[in-house]
Amino acid sequence: MGQVLHKRATTTYEIRRKIQKEKGTIDSIAKKYGINWNTAKKWKSRHTVEDKQMGNGRANSVLTKAEDWLICEVRRLTWLPLDDLFLLLKPLIKKLSRSGLHRCLQFYGLSKKPKEFLKKKKEGKFKKYEIGFLHIDITEFWLDKKKWNLFVAIDRETKFTYAEIFENKTVKSSIEFLKNVYNFFPYKIHRILTDNGSQFTYRLLKKELRPNKFHPFDLLCKQNGTKHKLTKFAHPWTNGQVEKMNHIIKTATLKLFHYETIEEFSSHLAKFLNYYNFSKKLKSLKFNSPYDIIQKKYQEKPKLFKKNPLHYCVGLDIFNIYESSVGRNFKPLESLLAGIFRIPERKVEISEDEFLTLFFDGTEQKRERPTKRQRIHYSGKKKMHTVKYQVIVVKKKKKPGIRNQKRKLRIAAVSKAFSGKTHDKQMYEKTNTIRPPGTKGKGDLGYQGTDLEIPIKKPRGKNLS
Repeated sequence: MGQVLHKRATTTYEIRRKIQKEKGTIDSIAKKYGINWNTAKKWKSRHTVEDKQMGNGRANSVLTKAEDWLICEVRRLTWLPLDDLFLLLKPLIKKLSRSGLHRCLQFYGLSKKPKEFLKKKKEGKFKKYEIGFLHIDITEFWLDKKKWNLFVAIDRETKFTYAEIFENKTVKSSIEFLKNVYNFFPYKIHRILTDNGSQFTYRLLKKELRPNKFHPFDLLCKQNGTKHKLTKFAHPWTNGQVEKMNHIIKTATLKLFHYETIEEFSSHLAKFLNYYNFSKKLKSLKFNSPYDIIQKKYQEKPKLFKKNPLHYCVGLDIFNIYESSVGRNFKPLESLLAGIFRIPERKVEISEDEFLTLFFDGTEQKRERPTKRQRIHYSGKKKMHTVKYQVIVVKKKKKPGIRNQKRKLRIAAVSKAFSGKTHDKQMYEKTNTIRPPGTKGKGDLGYQGTDLEIPIKKPRGKNLS
């Protein structure tokens, strides 16, 4: 077992033993071992090499050892709170104070209850309903220096989720969102739970300010045979399912990625929800996806549904096929599909004789945070998880006999994907790029140590290299 020292220790057990065996003066010992004079004196005078306990222990306590023993035994038997224990022991120990009792319990390690004595809070469970009980809420986020509102609806039983972005959280927005919710869910919605916001109810308004008519949100629920329920005031945990879903959506999108426009975020949000609803296996559903539960419910109770969920538009996710899998599997099938229809080709009409200069550079593309080996894919330059490629750009030679012609630049090759942490030099060495004879190769400072030409910083008053 290794030696355990306190944080500010400057000597080890071995050095302390050597100090005790030294025959010189304290000054010579301190200089020899590079330690403080007081430290050398301390270990020279001691007979052991162990650290003593810091502090003066119970030296300043007004309680005797017998009283300490009594306090500890009563504490172990009853585990009463500090105030109750003080009231119980005060008649027996007249010198006892509340702070003195607390110090005594702390010294003997009895100030906190053991974990087995702590009462665990009972976790409440939602009452079970048939599918069609929705939790609806609004969450805000900032994008492009503007505040946006995300309306979210999730089914209590199936976890099937729908979300939509609005500029303002008004009654008009809530009505439009609810109409889209009715069109989105394939089964009947019998209950909706919301908070007491003015977008959903007039409940929080003063009686003199409440209009005589029903709230438009309630009217739309009534038209569709849905019961609208409200949470208690200042009790957001009643609507905890949708609150948790808000956190899941933001964690998977806004906290991981940077979006230039609201359209970019909306597109990514749709992809995430498509994955969550049709592919993600949830522990709360016994490792089934929300769509799997909907299919089972349709087979058991088809009367609860407005339309057949088997014909639900889910795209490729119904076959558990992702975009990356399609791109990876398309290449082997390309020759077979070429006989059925014409596949567009990208031809680079350039020969090796036209090469003048090859420019090498690395480029990065952001990717979702991987579940495994995250450090390899994390780019310190971009501060995110990325995939890296090496791009080779060709500068063509001028054709003889033609005046005022421009030398064209074009991408000649793109390497395979590397992890975001891979250095440019490593990519160059792994790709083993062979340049045509007579052509120059240039790269930036990331290619130092290779056979490529590296640009030099422009000297003051001279031309750029």
